[in-house]
Amino acid sequence: MKDVFKLSVTLALICAIAGAALAATYSVTSTVISERKQAELQRALGELLPAADKFEETSRDGITYFLATKDGRLIGAIMQSAGSGYAGPINLVVAVDMAGAVQGVRITGHRETPGIGDRVTASAFLGQFAGKTARDPLAVGGDVQVISGATLSVRGVTTGVRNALALFQQHVLGGAAPVPVDRFTRDLATIPDGEYPGEGRGLLGPIKVSVTVKSGRVENVRILAHQDTPEYANAAFVELTRAVIREQDPEVDAVSGATGSSEGFVQAVIDALEKAPSK
Repeated sequence: MKDVFKLSVTLALICAIAGAALAATYSVTSTVISERKQAELQRALGELLPAADKFEETSRDGITYFLATKDGRLIGAIMQSAGSGYAGPINLVVAVDMAGAVQGVRITGHRETPGIGDRVTASAFLGQFAGKTARDPLAVGGDVQVISGATLSVRGVTTGVRNALALFQQHVLGGAAPVPVDRFTRDLATIPDGEYPGEGRGLLGPIKVSVTVKSGRVENVRILAHQDTPEYANAAFVELTRAVIREQDPEVDAVSGATGSSEGFVQAVIDALEKAPSK
């Protein structure tokens, strides 16, 4: 009986020592891994805004971005954003200096078609956004070059850059600046009757809608999902839907106090109508 007791105590001590050793090892390795990831992040951010010597992760109103400093002085920020491409959201980060000009763009995730839509990830394409500000049209086919066969992918990246500039104005400079959306030129009469899904980028995340078209007219816009603040966004969506139906044009004016949600709504409706088939 004593031997059994001694064996139990010995096993318990071995387990305790092993557990402590594993915990200590995990503590050390997890710290090393965390430090390594942070260093890699700082390097990646530095490639977008090389003038900075430090990047500080900041969150405000559900938006996460990186403030860039040089010798302790704020020189810009790197904003996370997204736009709706052909196959889904295109996630990107945009470096902006304190003059509000784009310094660099990098795609961080997408599901666009290989060899066609994924050409928007090329540095030659992304480089054209350098120097752009919220005052520029950022119009696909205008000051933004179209990639043959990948118009919706180009539109998604362009929307993402616009959103990033709007977020920079609002969260870094402290004032929201209205950002124009692409001109919608499609004839509604060419769209068959039906319900068409679309997606845009709101203030806090994607806005998904379903647009009903009947007899060449927009009959309804139904919100399927969104992440924006309900007390502001929901009322804006009702007002925007009425405006779209009244004017038969998705490019309606933003609702005061809900600019980000309004822009996302307009983008989503345009996305739905652009993707709809033709008669």
